[in-house]
Amino acid sequence: MFGSKSLYTYCTMGLALLMYNALAVRFNHLEIVSPEWLEVLTFSISVSFAVIVLSVQQRMLRYESGLRQEWQTRASHDPLTGLPNRIVLMSLLQHEVERLHRANGSFSIAMLDIDHFKRINDTYGHAAGDAVLIEFSKRIDKMTRSADVVGRLGGEEFLLLLPETDAASAHHVLDNLRARVADDPFEVSGNQVQVTFSTGIAQCSRASSAKSLLEEADQHLYYAKQSGRNRVSVTSRVACES
Repeated sequence: MFGSKSLYTYCTMGLALLMYNALAVRFNHLEIVSPEWLEVLTFSISVSFAVIVLSVQQRMLRYESGLRQEWQTRASHDPLTGLPNRIVLMSLLQHEVERLHRANGSFSIAMLDIDHFKRINDTYGHAAGDAVLIEFSKRIDKMTRSADVVGRLGGEEFLLLLPETDAASAHHVLDNLRARVADDPFEVSGNQVQVTFSTGIAQCSRASSAKSLLEEADQHLYYAKQSGRNRVSVTSRVACES
C-alpha cells in the first residue's frame, strides 16, 4: 500500500539525518547552549523522530498484511462455511490429477449432497438451512484425514478430495461418514432433525481429466439419489446403505 519495508527504512534514516543537520545548524546560533549539549539535543530529537516514523511504518505494514490475508481468505474460501471454495477445489483437483499422471499412486474424489435440503429450508427457514450447512461442514472436516480436502462446490453440494485412496477405500471412508452423520441428529430451530447425505465416488486413472472425474462422480451421485438417498455409489454402480 505504501511501499516496501526497506524503502521505509531508507526514507526514515534520510529524514532523521536531514532533521539532525537542520537542527544542528539552527541550534548552533544559540549561545546559551554549549556545543556538546546542542549535539546531544539534536541527536535525541532526530532519534525520537526516527522511532516514531518506524513505529508508524510497522503499523501500516501490519495493517497491509492483515488486509492481504483477509482478501486471500475471501477469494479462496466459502464465506458461509469457511471451507475452500470451488476455485480452490478445482485447482487442487487439477494438481492431483497431474501428479497422478506423473507418478504411480491412487486418488479418488467424492461428491456429497445433503438429502432433502430444500425441505429443511421450506420447513425451518433459510437461516436454519445455513446452520445445517455450517454444522455439516464442521462434521465432515473434523471426521476426515488431515491429508484430505473438503470444500463447498455450492448450495448443499460438497467435494472431498482423497489423495492416495482408491475407490474401495474411499467407499469405506464415505460410508462411515454417512453413517456417523445420519446417527447424530442436527439441532434445527430447536428441533432434532436427522440429516443425511448421498455420495458419488470416482477414482482417478491415467486417462482421467479433472473434468471427466467430476462428471463420473456426479453420475454416481445421481445414481445414489435415484436409489433412495443416504447412500454411497462407487464405480461398480453398487449403492450401499449400512
